[in-house]
Amino acid sequence: MTRAGRPGRSLLAGSGVPFVTMVDVEDTRLGDQWVSRSEARPEMAGAMGNEAGAGGSGAGSGGAAGGAASSPGSTATMPGPAPAAAKPKTEPAKPWLWHVVLLDDQEHTYQYVVRLAQEVFGHNEDQAWVIARTVDTEKRAILMTTHRELAELKREQVLAFGRDPLMTASKGPMGVVLEPAPQ
Repeated sequence: MTRAGRPGRSLLAGSGVPFVTMVDVEDTRLGDQWVSRSEARPEMAGAMGNEAGAGGSGAGSGGAAGGAASSPGSTATMPGPAPAAAKPKTEPAKPWLWHVVLLDDQEHTYQYVVRLAQEVFGHNEDQAWVIARTVDTEKRAILMTTHRELAELKREQVLAFGRDPLMTASKGPMGVVLEPAPQ
């Protein structure tokens, strides 16, 4: 009989404090207790092999070889990772700021860029025209500087804005990239 994912008890890294862990390996019933195959001590291997029908060095013994068995109700658990060394507390770093940068191409009109800057980024008409001229002359313009999650959302909104209906050559949205802002 086997079961998986049973709770096991262990001690917290030598502190003597018990805690419950989940064992995600296959367990086998050995006498009146459950033992994980990967956790079985060598002297228990024969008894586990008999129960699973695999045969083994303890065939017919009905118990653990060498008479070494754990107390009833105890469980063996795999040793956990070593506790992490205490790190000195440091102040949290300031969140990184990201630029949402619009890239120029020859498939979009000034009117498209103005409408995009107003509808997606909330710029007024004068700011939107400055952005359109900057994209045309410098081949790129920063539309917004913000935290990463909002910058990613704005990039997706620019990509979803679609093609420029005023130009037949327009095949899709303008190019937009995220760049870390200098700190």
